[in-house]
Amino acid sequence: MIKIDKRSRLEVADTRHRYGKNLRLYYDKYLEISGLKGMDDLSYDDKNRLDSFFQWLNSTEVELPECSKKLLEEDVVEYLNTEHERSKYEVRIDSQGLFRHVPSGELLDTMQKKWLFVQRGESMFASEKRILSPRLHHSSFFGGGDVHAAVLVRTHLGELKELFPHSGHYRPQDSHLCLLLEYLQGRHVDLEHVHVDVQRVFKV
Repeated sequence: MIKIDKRSRLEVADTRHRYGKNLRLYYDKYLEISGLKGMDDLSYDDKNRLDSFFQWLNSTEVELPECSKKLLEEDVVEYLNTEHERSKYEVRIDSQGLFRHVPSGELLDTMQKKWLFVQRGESMFASEKRILSPRLHHSSFFGGGDVHAAVLVRTHLGELKELFPHSGHYRPQDSHLCLLLEYLQGRHVDLEHVHVDVQRVFKV
């Protein structure tokens, strides 16, 4: 299983799920004001410190030039915490090894775009990435929980054409990619002509 990257834990812990990149700017300021700068590598796992940070954040009048409080509050990530919320993005692999959108039954076609793809066990979800609030990221589908795969895919009429092991929120490793390819092969997905991009992009 792949755990959420530590830099995204603020976003997961935040009940409003404000965008992690913006939260980190304010977290750095909080550490500076609190005299804790340099301890940030440890504090993402410190529940008491996170609670103190969010209490400070929700009451402070501090405004950062690179991210206003208005932007911080408006720029949020959608988190899908129930099966019902996730259901409209659910995909499956049929007996021919083709990807299908479960709600419609249609073959999945990303129209030359790279879509988010997340797998946990036998559950799979796919959607175009949404970069405007409310954002939709890999972390959205399981509320920031552990997953088996978090990649980008391009499909045409259900056929997998390209696979990119890129996720700023999960940062998959080579071992995770190998497991995903084994999983897909075991479900008769034709991998012979699939382009796999191994150059990782770590932007969040």
